[in-house]
Amino acid sequence: MLLGSPLSFGALIAKATESEAENLKVIPIGSEGSLTWSTEVRLRYDAHENRFLKENQDDRQSLFRGILGADLRLNPNLRILSEVGAAHVDRNRRLAPPNFENEASLQQLFIEARGSTGSALVGVMIGRQEFSDGPRQLISLSDGPNLHRTWNGVRVYANDSRCRLSGYDLRITRLERGSFDERMDKDERISGLNASFIISPEGEADILVDPFYIQSENPQFRSGKNLGLDERHTLGIRTWGRHDDLRFDWTLALQKGTFMSRRVQAWGVFATQSLTLSQEGWQDPRCHGALVWAAHGDIFSRRLGHYRNWKHAFAGRD
Repeated sequence: MLLGSPLSFGALIAKATESEAENLKVIPIGSEGSLTWSTEVRLRYDAHENRFLKENQDDRQSLFRGILGADLRLNPNLRILSEVGAAHVDRNRRLAPPNFENEASLQQLFIEARGSTGSALVGVMIGRQEFSDGPRQLISLSDGPNLHRTWNGVRVYANDSRCRLSGYDLRITRLERGSFDERMDKDERISGLNASFIISPEGEADILVDPFYIQSENPQFRSGKNLGLDERHTLGIRTWGRHDDLRFDWTLALQKGTFMSRRVQAWGVFATQSLTLSQEGWQDPRCHGALVWAAHGDIFSRRLGHYRNWKHAFAGRD
């Protein structure tokens, strides 16, 4: 068979290479199972000038993240996922925390079982896993450092086409700088309930309302010069989605609990929004509205005996 041009030959080679790579990436196991490999490499460069508002207090740093993952699906209802990560920086390595400089860490290792009941998908995830279910101002993966924050425990969920329910009980992972020397910290934990409901009519852009409840415990929480046990209950509601050219994400939350035996009363309001200026072009140009983060943050009140200090539960730098 003669090929019409070098371009056709190159396209054929590219297609064959892509097919071979796909065969290496996804390996069939039996009649229903498969093993899927995944990799992630991130290079990032940070530059800070006049840090802490001090002249010539400049900082430069290159960051590297490498992740190797394997997803073993035994059948459509059962899978095991694992990920190993490495992290490096180019300067001040001895001073870098373990989520920036790390030889090797078991980032995720969990088993997930799921099935259908009626129109709903229900499931459970047990083991070490990433978690960011809720407003990013409260809980996030902490994507700025090289390695994400991970948790150990159980999550359950139930989804259908217009609503989602989930619950969780998790303990944080403490990283060290060596190889596979991280540990689960049983004392610091989060648990809670989340729900999500699509309130926009069928066929229109989704607008969602997400009520949530988060309970957090941290025996080593620091606020200013104070260090001690912090127990908080955060109850809130998030509304987010798109209406015509407007995208929005608004959250209102209330916090109660105790910090070093003092009662906590606090609240927070977070709002981001953007407006699409044109539907044409490679990327739709947008006008981003103000990022509003307001929180009740009064100092300790001797008269009331309350500690009014908002806590961003497990939000990380981006």
